[in-house]
Amino acid sequence: MSLLDLLWKNGISHYRIIAIDPNEPRRERVKAIYSRLLEAKPQINPESTFDAVDIETAKKEVFSTGTVGFDGVIEVSLGLCWRRP
Repeated sequence: MSLLDLLWKNGISHYRIIAIDPNEPRRERVKAIYSRLLEAKPQINPESTFDAVDIETAKKEVFSTGTVGFDGVIEVSLGLCWRRP
């Protein structure tokens, strides 16, 4: 989500983002968060895309474009809350 914030703050409203995670509940959670963010940013270009997919789906999407590679890659981990005993 911080990547989206960075894009929006810099006036970039057209993008294609594929979030890759093997864990389905995390993919569903990030999709829900993105939907709520879009409600707050109605000026986003309708051609922009964001998806959260599993590893195999991501491979298929990347290779289906006819090109290989990315403009940028980041590793994102959701922070886990840790409490002292």
